[in-house]
Formats: sequence, C-alpha cells, structure tokens
Amino acid sequence: MPVQVHKKPIFVVLLVVIGLFLSACNAAGNTSATPVATLVPTFTLPPPEVHTTPAPNVEAVVNAYFNAWQAGDFETMYSLISKESQGVVDAESFAKLHRDLAFQLALSELRFDSQKAVISPGNAEVSYDLSLTSSLVGELSSPNQMTLVQEGADWRINWSPGLILTELANGLSLRMDLEVPERGNILDRNGELLAGTVNAAAIGLYPDYMDPEKAESIVSLLARITGKTAQQIVSRYIDYAPGTVGYLPLGEVELEENQRLIDI
Repeated sequence: MPVQVHKKPIFVVLLVVIGLFLSACNAAGNTSATPVATLVPTFTLPPPEVHTTPAPNVEAVVNAYFNAWQAGDFETMYSLISKESQGVVDAESFAKLHRDLAFQLALSELRFDSQKAVISPGNAEVSYDLSLTSSLVGELSSPNQMTLVQEGADWRINWSPGLILTELANGLSLRMDLEVPERGNILDRNGELLAGTVNAAAIGLYPDYMDPEKAESIVSLLARITGKTAQQIVSRYIDYAPGTVGYLPLGEVELEENQRLIDI
C-alpha cells in the first residue's frame, strides 16, 4: 500500500516561521524613543501694588506764610512765594516793603482767617480775611484772595503787594498822613501854663525787628531819651512771644530835647 505524504503541515509551519520572522524584523526596526513629557515653567505675576501720592496741602502753605508774617520772619515768607514772583521782587525789597508798611501803620497786630480753597491741576485759589490793627487808626481789614501754583511737589504763592492790602495793587503805595488839630493853651487862674502845644516826638520800638546784637545799645539809647530805666523798657516786651506785639510806645519827648539826648 503506497504511503501518502501530507505537505500541508509543513506549509503551516513555514507560515508560522515567516510570521515570527516578520514580527522580529518589525520589533528590530522600531528604534523610536518613547516620548517624554517636558515641564514648561509657568510664571505668575504678583498682584499689582497701588501707591497713592497725596496732593500737596494748600492750606498748610497759606498758614505757614501768615504765621511767618506774624513772627516777622520775612525770609520764610519769601521762600513760600513762587519763582516767578521772586523774579519780580528780591528778598531784601520784599522784607523792606513789609517793614515799611508796619512802620507807616504803626502795626500792633496782624490776624488772618483762610476761608476756602478751590484747587485745580497746577493752581489753586484761596480766599482769606486779613486784619491789620494800627495803633494810630485802628483796624484795617478786607476780604482778599491769593493764587498758588504748583512747583514740583509743593505749592507756592503768586505774590504781589495786593496780597497785603487790596488797595496796594497796580503799583499803589501806602502813606500815613496825620493831621492833629492844634489846641489852645490851658492856663491856671494865675496865668501859669498848665497844658500847651509843643513839638514832640513819640518814642517806641518794634521788638520783632530789633537786632539782638544791637539790643543793648538800643535799650540804653531809649532809656536816655525817655527817662526810663533799661530794665523798665526790657520788661515791656521781653515776655511777649514773637509776632504778638507790634509797635510798642514808650513815651513822648520834645523834639529839641530828643535831639539833644541823641547827640550826647
């Protein structure tokens, strides 16, 4: 009986071997690396910081100006006016104007009251009442207004003489003319003079304007002219705070006698 050889199993085996060979080739040919995730840093901005710069204080500058005036501190007053104003009047002329005004008025007191400030970018308007008390004519007062401009971080005053008195605007000046009606002599029953009219000088001083280095010689001269002692004169003003006393009357002397005592 002839033997029959079956080839089908061999074909199956070959197919299996070929299949394994192809799988091995695919595995060997796949050389790509496994992808790795890369961490990218994330930047987070800090929360915003808000800084508020306060606006300069207008009222503080106005108060400092008038307080310096009350104290006779013209240097500080001048430092508070604008650069434009300083270009018009120098420090010496500024101080002289205020001293001359005090002398003409026989200024004894200065009071001020700021009312309101209207502020806009770069400038401000401040209303105020200024009262000047004269030993000769009483109180002079009127409402007034000043303009301030911003220079850097500060306010400065646009100054003019009209800030002292509105009547001093436009180049006007102040002069005090006194007219005292002459009175007749008063005699006693025997015809002796009890009271009469003579030419006399009023003697006084402005303590705020007295040079400390010359105070001793000034007091000595006043003592000789008025007949008071130096201690009496000093005691009249030594206890007053600066700016609280203006003209301080000390007495009256006949003109001829006054000149004689000065010449000694």
